[in-house]
Amino acid sequence: MTDSACTRAGRCACGAVTFTADCANVLLSAHCHCLDCQKATGSAFATVVGLPREAIEVTGADNLRSWTVTGRSGEVTREFCVTCGAPMFSESTGGPGIRFVKAGAFDEAGWIEPAIECWTSREQPWARIPTSIAGVPQNPEM
Repeated sequence: MTDSACTRAGRCACGAVTFTADCANVLLSAHCHCLDCQKATGSAFATVVGLPREAIEVTGADNLRSWTVTGRSGEVTREFCVTCGAPMFSESTGGPGIRFVKAGAFDEAGWIEPAIECWTSREQPWARIPTSIAGVPQNPEM
């Protein structure tokens, strides 16, 4: 990874897994309302930042565990800290080479500007986001 002004740090809740990411390489930032993201976060949606896998350096990766599910968008592998359970990353066969970082895993996430809402067909009426960003009923085109 290059050393730049766009390097952002993050960690799980207990600090066992840390990472740095080059935000100059953001491919996609989104609110995802799919049922799987709802289950994985215990909330109405997940906000994610998609980066090339090689733009993220992880320390403590031996503390990560993964869970793979198959859904309408293909296989999604979710990684979380085995100690504190914090969701950290996910990858999908629908976006090969892209690692999605959970926005809440960044130490400071105010720079994130979601560009799209996906799986709006699963959006919970009690958690609508008042926004003017585009929404698609399922996965966005990659």
